[in-house]
Amino acid sequence: MINTVLENQIKEFTKEASRSQRSVSTIEPALIKLFNFPEIIPAYEHMLNFYFGDIRKDGTTPSSFHPLECAFLLNKYKCEPETIAAGLLHDIAEDPFKDKFKVTLNSIITKIINEEEIESEKSKLILLSNPKENEELYHIRHNLFESQSFANDVTNIVELVSDLFHLTKEPYTNYIDDIFRKDKVTETRYRTYIQYLIKNCAEQQDNRSLKVKLADRGNNTKSLYNVNATTIKNTLLKNNIFLEEFEKENNLPIDDCTFNLFRYLEHQIRETIKKPQVENLSPNQRKEFNQYAKESIRIIESIKRNYKLK
Repeated sequence: MINTVLENQIKEFTKEASRSQRSVSTIEPALIKLFNFPEIIPAYEHMLNFYFGDIRKDGTTPSSFHPLECAFLLNKYKCEPETIAAGLLHDIAEDPFKDKFKVTLNSIITKIINEEEIESEKSKLILLSNPKENEELYHIRHNLFESQSFANDVTNIVELVSDLFHLTKEPYTNYIDDIFRKDKVTETRYRTYIQYLIKNCAEQQDNRSLKVKLADRGNNTKSLYNVNATTIKNTLLKNNIFLEEFEKENNLPIDDCTFNLFRYLEHQIRETIKKPQVENLSPNQRKEFNQYAKESIRIIESIKRNYKLK
């Protein structure tokens, strides 16, 4: 049963969707289906408050749309309630620290600071990457949900999906020096993060974080319009890194939900080859981006063979 407050939130969100030129025909029923799980509602309300007034890189879309659309996907493919709640919250723990992280990282790789200060700056960076110091993770675990068991599950998923916290874990602390190389910042940090996520999912035989990451990659790939060439390149590069590490691991638990999310990501990557993402891309940029997408498709076909997926 949806109360008056939630009814008003649905109406307001539908208005935002309309202003952002997004399809509103599916948003209201998707929200109603989401609220069939009462335990998810606190995550939804916290997410809306957290992103209130924020806009995505395209300049028009509210930041709340990405986690909400991830949650819609997770719900559509019948994921667990705690996985759907984590989909709503998956960026919240890291977003407040990303700007600080980038400033500190940039000061190191551009050598703005003195050599003797570098170790101190690295220590600051590691501190920012420590989940025990993260106020949002603490809030999710201790204040947001009535059930402590549910709160623990959601927090653990969000921590694993957040792409900063692996830097404080062995053996990834050994990559710190590589991370500070300017030409490898995005690729090295993201690859070590994905390695950490994939390894944990395989070792624990727990695919809930993998499901959230698949929904995240699928929605980010779907959203490649009205963005600049750098954003497109980074998104497609991250898809390749994610799929390469996925391909290396032969022991991931693949249930129906995981398989459907994987197929959704595959569909969105194939769509990037068919449509122009940005009108002012040069021919060379289009060629480069299509090569990224085609490489992703090649890896996907290999993964499907390895896991006997059809």
